[in-house]
Formats: sequence, C-alpha cells, structure tokens
Amino acid sequence: MLKQILFILTGFILGQGSMFLVQTYLVSIGAFEVVANVGISVGLLSLVQWSADGGGVFILSKLEKEKKIPHLLLSFIYARIIFALIFLVIMWSIFVFININVTVIQALYFSPLIVIVWAYNLTGIADSLNKNKIIGPLANLNWLFCALVALFFKDNIYLGYYLGAAFSLGLCLSVVIQHVILKINLATVVNIHNVKSCISMIGRYNTGYIFAQSYARFIPILVDSTISSNMAGTYVYAKNVSNMVSQFIQFTRRVEFNKILLLVKHSDLNIINVIKTQKYSLVAVSIPVVLSGFGVIFVYFNELDIIQDIVNLSTLLLCILFIWLVASTYGQLCVALGRLKLYGIVLATTSAFSAFLMYLFIGNFGISVVIYSEILMLIIQVVIYHIYLNKKILS
Repeated sequence: MLKQILFILTGFILGQGSMFLVQTYLVSIGAFEVVANVGISVGLLSLVQWSADGGGVFILSKLEKEKKIPHLLLSFIYARIIFALIFLVIMWSIFVFININVTVIQALYFSPLIVIVWAYNLTGIADSLNKNKIIGPLANLNWLFCALVALFFKDNIYLGYYLGAAFSLGLCLSVVIQHVILKINLATVVNIHNVKSCISMIGRYNTGYIFAQSYARFIPILVDSTISSNMAGTYVYAKNVSNMVSQFIQFTRRVEFNKILLLVKHSDLNIINVIKTQKYSLVAVSIPVVLSGFGVIFVYFNELDIIQDIVNLSTLLLCILFIWLVASTYGQLCVALGRLKLYGIVLATTSAFSAFLMYLFIGNFGISVVIYSEILMLIIQVVIYHIYLNKKILS
C-alpha cells in the first residue's frame, strides 16, 4: 500500500508542489493580487474538473471491485458529462451576479473542454488495480503547466486564457496516459436505464461533494470582494499550505479506501478498525501541524512581520485538518457503505450553513470568521455522521 501512496504522492509533488513554489516566489515579490487571481482561477477550474469526475475516484474503484466496469463504464462517462454540464450552467448563472476578476473569467471559458476531457478519466480504476506506477506521477500535469504559466506570464493581460489552456492540456495528457496503460474497452452498449442509474449515483455522491468544493472556492472570492486582494492572496497562499496536506491525505485515502471496502465486505466494521485504516492520514496531518507550530515560534521571535499573517493563518488552517480528518473518515465510510444520500445531504447543508455565516459576518469580523465557521461546520458534520452511523451500523 505504501508504494501506491508514494506513486500518487510523486504526482502531487510535481503538480501542486510546483504551484506552491511559484506562489511562494510571487509572495516574496509582493504579488499578492496575482496569487489571488491564479489561486481563484485554478481553484475554479479544478472545481469543474471534479464536477466531471462524478465521484469516480471512489465510485469507479468500488465498481471495479464489484466487476461492473465492463457494463457501466461508458454509461458512467455519459452521466458524468450530463451532471457536469448542468453544474456549469448553474455556476455561470451565479457568476452573473458576482463581480469576478477578468483573469478568472478568461480561465473559465475552458470549462466545457475540461468537462469533456475529465469525464473520460479512469483514476478510480487505476487505484483499484494498483496501476499507479506511471499514472500516479503524471496525474497532476495540469497543475504543473499552470504553475509554469503563472511564473512566466504573471503580468500578461491574457493570463487567464493561458491558465485555462494549460489546465486543459494537462488533464488531456493525463487521461490519454491512463487509457494507454489501462487499455479499458469503451466499445460497450449504452442504455438509458444505466445512464439514469449512474446519474443518480453521481448525484447522491457528488451533490454534497460539489457543495463542499464550491464552498472552498467561494471563500477567496468573498475575501477578495469584501476585504482586499492582498488578504485574498494571503488566504490563498495559507490555504494552499493546508490544501497540500489535505490533498496528500486524499491521495493516501484512495489507497486506504480499499481497506475500508474489505471491512465492509467481511462485516468487520467498528470505529477502531476504521481508524486503523487511516494511519497514514493521521501521520500526514500530525507532522505539518508540529512543523507549523515551530514556524509560528520562529516568526514571532525573529519579528518577520511580512510573513506573520501567512504563517499564523496556515497554522490555524492546518490545526482544523484534525477535525476534518475525523469528519472525512466518516464521510468515506458512508461512501463505502453506499450511504451516498446521507453523505451528500450532510456536506451540502453544512457547507451552505458555513458559507452563509461567513457572508453575514466577514465584513465586521474579518478573516477570523472563516476559521470559526469552518470549525463549526466540521464539528456539526462529525456529530451527525457519528449519531447516524453509530446507531445504524457501527458497534
């Protein structure tokens, strides 16, 4: 299992790691507005990407284990496209009423292309078949290409177009590599019943997930419009620190998810056994939190005012990951058990509630409202999941 995690992690470092290094350079030269624009643009493009994934990272893995891929894959791809295009219509309708930077609008013109390309990704199947030796390291080319664009075209008036093109190209290459390696046959008969069934499956999983992901993209836009572009850039950079950790946890969980499926298969579910499957995730959270704590101390005693806000905010966001780890473990268990409706409802309602609190109070209380709202949201998620799962399933 560790080898699979390392293969996936390599791609993460190559992609998001490159973006983080470029943003670090931009912060060092005081280009906080560029950091904000690039962060919001790439964040929204990745939101479109994951709307087209349709929960496939876990759902396709589950279908492969159940030997249903030959019959359902193409139907699942079509369902992905339908679901994601509906999401795009809703997203663009909302943006009509929001003042968004021109760079972000330029990047979003590539959204339909991203939907079509990523609907054909086979990431969940690769995870289930342990085929990540090559696919894993090359899974985040979109982030690498966008990092290079941000570095070399940071002052260009067409930056958004270049970001959108780079993101699309990276996804296209990743999908082509997946199909070349996995050699999955797509020449299957598609019927309306299977497509409807897949749309229902995607809707139950992805509605809540998309709410949660939209919520994450909503925050920097809100900060940019209510506080300042510089604070938005600070938040984007600090959030990227915690996102790198949470993304790594998501990658480890793509491997750990198979262990949860085994627990479900053998009816060996209890809280202790579920937690044991998450040991790599626990380590992934603990180490950066400790290191960031030392960072706060170092900055404080050396009076490095220019990065103090970033370090302090990064540390708070990293600490929140401990609560997120518990909440997302429960969420992953819901997916494994087929409780997709519960998963979707919890994510959707709590994310909407937290976003509403931020919208109401950020003007009066500033960035601290973001921290308190996220903590409250995650605690509510944990309580709801625990009550339901403990009552219905776990011993």
